[in-house]
Amino acid sequence: MKKNCMFQFANAEGYEPIKEDTGLITIFEAEALWDKYYPDFIKYFEEGLKPQMVIWIDCIKNTDYTKELKMLDYRDDLVVENGTVFIRTKKAIR
Repeated sequence: MKKNCMFQFANAEGYEPIKEDTGLITIFEAEALWDKYYPDFIKYFEEGLKPQMVIWIDCIKNTDYTKELKMLDYRDDLVVENGTVFIRTKKAIR
């Protein structure tokens, strides 16, 4: 399996600022880390902290932060419902 992905999970504020920051790994390893840290993302977010989590793809070296497969960022308009994170879409009302 090709190692062309990276995974990062960090808390921009508060305790444990960087929990995971990998070098090149497989997509299966990256997805497993996403699943592992998803509950922590929710916990941090609900505590008012600033979590960020991303899977980078098509990486050739450990500094290829150019293409995201998926990302959760506290700066997005997020809401947690029944243990799932949703990004709200903003709709203009005139």
